[in-house]
Amino acid sequence: MADYLIFGKHATCELLELRERPATAKGIYRAMELLAEISYRLQVNSGYLGVDRVRWLEQRGLCLSRESNTLQKNKKARQQRRFHDGDEIREFDLHVKVSDSTHCDLCTRIYFEVDERTWQIRIGWIGRHL
Repeated sequence: MADYLIFGKHATCELLELRERPATAKGIYRAMELLAEISYRLQVNSGYLGVDRVRWLEQRGLCLSRESNTLQKNKKARQQRRFHDGDEIREFDLHVKVSDSTHCDLCTRIYFEVDERTWQIRIGWIGRHL
């Protein structure tokens, strides 16, 4: 998966806690498989999928979201979503909802972005809802 997924320094900080919840661990693994697959497909097709990237992932069962307008205007909340992307610190917006709960102790998010140069997926955070 190293050719497809790049993990930032903050990406795996909470994984040890999440392994205690098997359903969450399976959901994270499934999301990683699909993120690696979309990276592979983007790489072999020079960025072309034939459909929007979010739709492609949703068609395969992932629940994706961007931050709300309210949250995007909140400086403190935006600061919480700044993660290392493998090269530098940056703000992440797009995320997979591994579980749909909104209680921060029960839901898990994977913040990621597509690197438009390499078509690799940069993972900034895997963990609790921020």
